[in-house]
Amino acid sequence: MSRSLPRGFEAEGLLRAMPSAVALFDAAGKCLWENDPAERSFADDPRGRPGLVERCARAAEGRKLLEDTQGAPRLRREILLETADGTRWSLLDVVRLPGGELLVSHLDIDVWRRAELALREAKELAERSSQAKTDFLANMSHEIRTPMNGVLGAVELLARSGLGRDQARLVDIVQSSAGLLMTVLDDVLDLARVEAGMLKLERTPFDLGEMLASVLNLHAHRAERSGVRLLREFDPGLPARIMGDPHRLAQVVGNLVGNALKFTEEGQVYLRAEVLTLREDQAVIEVSVEDTGCGIDDAQLSRIFVAFAQADDSITRRFGGTGLGLTISQKILRLMGGGMSVTSELGRGSTFSFAATFDLAPEESEISEAELSAPNPQFRGARILLVEDNPVNREVALEMLQVCGHEVECAENGAQALVKAQTTTYDVILMDCQMPVLDGYTATELIRDAEMGSGQHVPIVALTANAMSHDRERCAESGMDDFLAKPFALDELLDKVAKWADVGRSDVRARRQP
Repeated sequence: MSRSLPRGFEAEGLLRAMPSAVALFDAAGKCLWENDPAERSFADDPRGRPGLVERCARAAEGRKLLEDTQGAPRLRREILLETADGTRWSLLDVVRLPGGELLVSHLDIDVWRRAELALREAKELAERSSQAKTDFLANMSHEIRTPMNGVLGAVELLARSGLGRDQARLVDIVQSSAGLLMTVLDDVLDLARVEAGMLKLERTPFDLGEMLASVLNLHAHRAERSGVRLLREFDPGLPARIMGDPHRLAQVVGNLVGNALKFTEEGQVYLRAEVLTLREDQAVIEVSVEDTGCGIDDAQLSRIFVAFAQADDSITRRFGGTGLGLTISQKILRLMGGGMSVTSELGRGSTFSFAATFDLAPEESEISEAELSAPNPQFRGARILLVEDNPVNREVALEMLQVCGHEVECAENGAQALVKAQTTTYDVILMDCQMPVLDGYTATELIRDAEMGSGQHVPIVALTANAMSHDRERCAESGMDDFLAKPFALDELLDKVAKWADVGRSDVRARRQP
């Protein structure tokens, strides 16, 4: 092999000085010249180790690369090559010169390429682990919510059955304990949603002052029992309506008020809302909750927003709770573009506050959309198909609906529901989602397919123990009209029936008109 480039070949000094392996081949593939790095890595030796082109030819991707240069002046590709240091990832750059020769340069990218592959594998493993955690939490939610729906529903029916004082007290204990269990479950699921990036905020107009007042009303009985005064002070300049997610904001404020009551044995809890900045289309609003409770030591404040942490581990034993509420609230506020701060003095109380920017909602029309879609509480006597495979939940829901004067037929799976929906006209169908034989999603899709071209549309409300946000989306995609998560209260179930059965009955009346 020549140790000098062919006569007339330019840039010999540059090619010799390159740190990467470079070789020149004639049109037949014979090596005419290679620089020192190429010779060290690929040169033939007495044991018959092949040179650079031969090694390329032995690799499938290398053969393809050399063949492709017949129709292209330059090609670049990453392939695995056998080198003096073993099999390594290489970046080959092949240039076909005007005389037909091939100028091949080789760059060892093995370290970078294997690091990239390792990072990709680690990312895929993390994604699989995250999905496994999400699936586990979703399954856990379903398995807990399904029996809890039966427990809470049966207890609520029992509480309305005219109990004596002692029985009523025991029922109240069961309801309270089950409610605490559901709070723990919801906290864990919310944290999983946030960490998985699955928590999505709604954007709807609402009255902030009204929402804050409703949060206080929910805690009024607890404050009265503990002898703590529950006070409020709302800025008279609060906008009438703002845009945002009222449910998540109520969750944050409710968590702060609930914590304040939990850690305050005497004195007061003060909820304030103040407008910091008001512009034509936006408002910056600060909400704070001040208490006269036990307070938090300065050394513990840094842990206050850490998941599963309390300011003091003994607090968990004394007051209960998961230590997730503040973590979730902080993450929700971050999604809203705000954040929470806290000041506290041991033995004197604490103040939690947050500020966020809200768009102002357009002025309400004379009759709001909410009023138009509000359920009729006097609606009775609907014809309902209840589709539920769990016998306890089926019995509880059946009892709830029949007590209120509704006519109910039952199906134990989607296949039975499909047959009944094709032979009977219902005002509304209450559809469980996860069932044997045929699930609720598929049954709904088949019912919608059968309705095509008929002008009919029976309202279908999902009754599901799956509480993740994508479950609601899946219900809508299958053709369901609404969503009710288990466990549900009697009033929640009746509100859904009143809303959609009225729609379904109107649709039946319209179809019967000539």
